[in-house]
Amino acid sequence: MAFLKIENVKISGLSACVPKQIDENSLFPLFDDEVCKNFVTTTGIERKRKVEADVCTSDLCIAAAEQLIADLNWCKEDISFLIFVTQTADYILPATSPIIQNRLGLSNNCYTLDISLVCRGWVYGMSVITA
Repeated sequence: MAFLKIENVKISGLSACVPKQIDENSLFPLFDDEVCKNFVTTTGIERKRKVEADVCTSDLCIAAAEQLIADLNWCKEDISFLIFVTQTADYILPATSPIIQNRLGLSNNCYTLDISLVCRGWVYGMSVITA
């Protein structure tokens, strides 16, 4: 087991944005009642969130980031580092973090970085930003 000790760093706030549309797995047309019940029992996933076709990952990120910046009363010009961790980037190229940087109105001197990982990405992102 790996251990990570990070000193002199704190999490000041968290924010999230999820799509409004909810799809119930029980209504999925390819599932009969028995398959659906088994799926929900084995995975615990009863429903999922779904975005409209014209919504990108960065759109959700922008909404969450704007809320976080407002809640923390941060000045956007003071933000010097933006790490975007995802498994669903907007494009293969260009990276999504500079798109977010531009749309948020952050300084051109703000360092941006995309990290393409799933579950462990958040922990890895935290270790990268503290390095």
